[in-house]
Amino acid sequence: MSTDRRIEKTPGLRVKPLMDSGYLLVFTPDRPKIHWLNAKAWLIFELCENTPEDEIFLEYASACAPGEGPAPSRGELRAGIDDLLRSGIVREALSPYRSFQHSNKESDV
Repeated sequence: MSTDRRIEKTPGLRVKPLMDSGYLLVFTPDRPKIHWLNAKAWLIFELCENTPEDEIFLEYASACAPGEGPAPSRGELRAGIDDLLRSGIVREALSPYRSFQHSNKESDV
């Protein structure tokens, strides 16, 4: 992957974790739709804090339990990021600095 591209959560999202089912509901108000993120997509979403893709991969790979099968590939992560980008859930960061404020609201979706 080796890129300087940074990925961040799109501001203004509404999120609701469904802990019992292992999904995160994300409402994108700019493109009105409710998205159901599975555990892997949810993890990728949480790692997107104005973070370089290489760092997201390292954190993603370390979070995936090594004993649960093959290690995740960079292609798998890239596909996950690309899906979130297409959905408007994350975006390429506008600033090279990490954001310390979360603009996402946890509310009923």
